[in-house]
Amino acid sequence: MPKSRILVVEDEILVREDIEDCLAGLGHEVVSVASTGAEALRTIPTARPDLVLMDIRLKGDMDGIEAARQIRTNFRLPVIFLTAHADDSTLERAKAADPLGYIVKPFAETTVNAVIQTAMHKHALDRRLKESEEWLTMTLGSIGERRSGHGRVTADHVYEPRRGGPDGVERRRGSRQGSRHGVPAQRRSHPRADPEPGGDYPPGRQGH
Repeated sequence: MPKSRILVVEDEILVREDIEDCLAGLGHEVVSVASTGAEALRTIPTARPDLVLMDIRLKGDMDGIEAARQIRTNFRLPVIFLTAHADDSTLERAKAADPLGYIVKPFAETTVNAVIQTAMHKHALDRRLKESEEWLTMTLGSIGERRSGHGRVTADHVYEPRRGGPDGVERRRGSRQGSRHGVPAQRRSHPRADPEPGGDYPPGRQGH
């Protein structure tokens, strides 16, 4: 079972100590503790946790919900809320912070561990998805910079304006210049049946 480095943000000392004992028993590392939201924000850069356990109701100007929102925005860390208040109004307000789970006090070790493992798994998936989206954005931007000033790149085709007029032709990606699917490099022409020397037409053709 993967172990996590956890920051505990709880302003009740006895509850905080119970949480620390519980996490230690599960094999996780408590890298730091904080009693206010502002202290938690100051601690993160040096403690470098993998996850934050945050009490919803903290003393001070910043409650746990606002602290969690800033942590998610500034550090992109997963946050799990600790709360003794599981009423609908509190949970509805907590959604704005995008937590990855809730632990309702009093808690059991099995519940704590299940919520932590689920949160870390979801966070890893979200991070990979974000990285994929960023890579795709950079790739498409690079394609846009390299494309010709005469062509517009789409998923399956390249639209090429025809020189000398407003019309254009659509060429499938991968077709060679000059193929019948693209803009011909040189206009094809069929040989005319011109009279042979002496004014006679080829056999089978009569001039009119």
